[in-house]
Amino acid sequence: MPLQQGKRPRLRKYFIRVSLISARVTVFGFLFIIFMLVASVPSIVISRAAATDKPELLAAAIFVDILTAGIIFFGLMFFRLYMLYWYPAAINNSGKYFSIGKQTVDRKFWSLTGRFVIFDAVYILFQFLFTLIKDPSVNLIVNWLFRTCFFTCFVIYIFYSYRKYSGINGTGSMKRARV
Repeated sequence: MPLQQGKRPRLRKYFIRVSLISARVTVFGFLFIIFMLVASVPSIVISRAAATDKPELLAAAIFVDILTAGIIFFGLMFFRLYMLYWYPAAINNSGKYFSIGKQTVDRKFWSLTGRFVIFDAVYILFQFLFTLIKDPSVNLIVNWLFRTCFFTCFVIYIFYSYRKYSGINGTGSMKRARV
């Protein structure tokens, strides 16, 4: 079927969209890593001082370490959720992709965070179990199969949950989302 004048094929349209988003996610990811490293400096300084020179700072060091771990955890979760839900928003909507993805995440942040923690725990558990496989060729094949299935399920879950929580019905049009 010949292309109509002025119409771009869907593949090309989505490829450009996703490529631009991926470039932005890479830059934002780099900036996020720098921000998190800077945010962890006070914890490192106080912990080092408590461990070497001033043991009376131990209680403060523990408090600051727990606070820093919480900040890093929630910062990482917000970053991952916002960046990952940007993609289905770009594919399913015609404008303001990040805002639409962000609204979806904000609406269901705690349930999405819980499910992401489960995905992370499953991934870490299986990576630990793969260290028990001694044969390198078996380890390679099993690891390859697991990662393929795992990340496929992860991407499917992201798009499924986006459609479920954003209020997009099967036709791609928006309906009122349940909160």
